[in-house]
Amino acid sequence: MFDLPVGTKKERREATQFRNYLLNEGYVMMQFSVYCRICNGYDMVKKIRAKNRKTLAK
Repeated sequence: MFDLPVGTKKERREATQFRNYLLNEGYVMMQFSVYCRICNGYDMVKKIRAKNRKTLAK
């Protein structure tokens, strides 16, 4: 789950970019600001978590 600030134009743009990243990575929107993805094992979870953190740090 994520809840990104969307008060300014820059924040809205960044939130949209992150949402598009999630969709491109195979996540499915369960409800507003809640996305999920099936992982086949803990190794995949660690790999995806690291990639998501790297993307958020940009």
